[in-house]
Amino acid sequence: MADRMVPHLADPAAWHAAATAARSPLMVHAALTRWLTTSPHTLSTDVLTAALDDPRFRIGVISTVLGRGDDDEAAEFVIGAMRSEDAWLLDSLFIQDEPNAVLHHLLLHPVPAIASSAAIAFAVGQPHGPALPAAWRPDWRDAVQHLRPEDLSQHDRWRAGQLLGHLADHDPDLLEIWYTERLDEMADRGFFVAPEPHGCELHLERLPQEHRYRLTVRCISLPRIGHSPLIQLIGTDRDLAERLLRDRAVTPDNLLETLVGQRNETLERLGPLLLGHGVAPAHIAANVAWVDSWWGEDSARHQHLIDYFVSLATRVPELASVATAGLAQQEEQLREAERRERAARVRGL
Repeated sequence: MADRMVPHLADPAAWHAAATAARSPLMVHAALTRWLTTSPHTLSTDVLTAALDDPRFRIGVISTVLGRGDDDEAAEFVIGAMRSEDAWLLDSLFIQDEPNAVLHHLLLHPVPAIASSAAIAFAVGQPHGPALPAAWRPDWRDAVQHLRPEDLSQHDRWRAGQLLGHLADHDPDLLEIWYTERLDEMADRGFFVAPEPHGCELHLERLPQEHRYRLTVRCISLPRIGHSPLIQLIGTDRDLAERLLRDRAVTPDNLLETLVGQRNETLERLGPLLLGHGVAPAHIAANVAWVDSWWGEDSARHQHLIDYFVSLATRVPELASVATAGLAQQEEQLREAERRERAARVRGL
């Protein structure tokens, strides 16, 4: 009903005052829409300030003023008043195909959450949104560098993940810069944890070797919670692992982090290298046997790993010592798991 009334509000200033007094966000939105359409030059900053300071009206004011795409005094004032908690609003404001000056001003916003929300509105790495003008690209890259997905809405986090995946293939320098900034934040915090958005670390494996070398050196000394980024940064790249060892940038024990849960080509390429550098087969086997999650009884998990190590000994003779160590570890753990499960059945659990 309020939207239908917009064309009929002959005195939008009076309607805005009445709607504000009545504490009606819908009518405030309608009056403001009409006001901005008929006589935007008469809309004072005092009116905008009062509306922005009221939590009931703030969302409507920002959406109404910026949604027009007009670069005028009202838009400039509202943009300047925006805070990080307003960033989620941009997700629905810029779904058109053409960029406008308002979006550019938001891209230059001093609040990183606002600037980065504007940056991921463009059709870069996903098909929706306005095209990024070439002249804006330096400002866009600066906003992306400071992108912190944890400050964004859930949908914007998804868009950020799409963008970061695109950068791995089309602008690896920018992805390295972004990840390095996240590592710097973690260094200040004192430990590493995989950054948001979830799964973005998987893009690291597609970076050129030089980029992965620098990121490995940057993160190797950080205590961590969860898996190491070395799984993606080094992965199956034995040449990179050898180079890091040769340059004394990492130790063989550091490289063990690359093998956590990696019962695949990563072990088959890096395992012989680590054995050659004196890493104990039992240490390699224990890291490889890590399982993030498992449905079912523990005994079935250990039997699954026993089958894997039996197969490994046949498939990769160079890793026979690792297979032997892993087999011994899992057989012992299988016996213990079976003992616990028998006891649980006796107790009726």
